[in-house]
Amino acid sequence: PIPEDFDFTPFLKTPEAILEWDLPLKVRIAKNREIEEANDASVTVTVETRAVPLPRPVDLDVGPPLCPYFFLSDLEILSLAENPKLTLGAKLFMYWQHS
Repeated sequence: PIPEDFDFTPFLKTPEAILEWDLPLKVRIAKNREIEEANDASVTVTVETRAVPLPRPVDLDVGPPLCPYFFLSDLEILSLAENPKLTLGAKLFMYWQHS
């Protein structure tokens, strides 16, 4: 069971980005999309668990630890931001991920 004074914060914080320059940019972006989906699902479970009134049921759990994103350099972000083929949503995601 989750104790009443359980600290949810570590389960809501994204770890430092992975510095892996050998993977092509397209691959890192694709992997970041997958990571975002998994992290969003985990955060949702954790936040919903945190909202359950005390005492919490014994079978309740938090989401799995969040996965780190693959790092994108400032130059990569800038070149992608200037790419007319990318949607505004994709550009905002890259900005958010990097900030």
